[in-house]
Amino acid sequence: MTTQTQPERGPLPLRCLGGRGAPPELLRDANLVTSFPSAAQRAFWMLLVPTLPDEPDPSLQGQLEAFARQHELGAEPLSRALRAHRFLLREAATRHLPKEDFAADLVEVAGGELPGRRLFEAIMPGYDLGCQSLMRERVGAALAAHGTLLERVDWRLDEMVLGPYGSIDRARVGLLTLTHVTGDRRDRLTLQVLPDTLERLETACRTMRGLPAREEP
Repeated sequence: MTTQTQPERGPLPLRCLGGRGAPPELLRDANLVTSFPSAAQRAFWMLLVPTLPDEPDPSLQGQLEAFARQHELGAEPLSRALRAHRFLLREAATRHLPKEDFAADLVEVAGGELPGRRLFEAIMPGYDLGCQSLMRERVGAALAAHGTLLERVDWRLDEMVLGPYGSIDRARVGLLTLTHVTGDRRDRLTLQVLPDTLERLETACRTMRGLPAREEP
């Protein structure tokens, strides 16, 4: 008895690719998700979203290995599936593709409604979050290319008790550490901030965010 194999699909035009055809190897790798255990399919989007940035966090490799062990998956098919869907989702985000169009693409990729539903459940819960993450990254990159961008703020509140000028009566002072990026260079600056300056900073932040001024107690 001979076993019949399905013919390889040709390039498939997709909305997320601007109508260009997805090559057969991309379709194969994207459909690997449908062969994963059900629990792995449901959790796949949570692993996919952190891979979307241009430079994913180095700790992601450990997460991939843990995911593969937890769901008894081979590292190679998991990596190939992630690469395929990372490419498709990044392309969709670049084109600001509506969710319903990307969902229709997944049905096309899967080759039918039933496997398409599996891809939908594996990918679509992370679609909005992934697009927002990529948009933030691209806006940040555009700003950093033309000046210094504040990337992160860490803070601590201290009390001063004694200094070279004598007792300070437990005066409070805030410490703000600002991580900023200029081009490819990332630097940090730590500032000491007194309470009245913190109040002015809070007012500025609320105003820039379009929030009403804080009411006095």
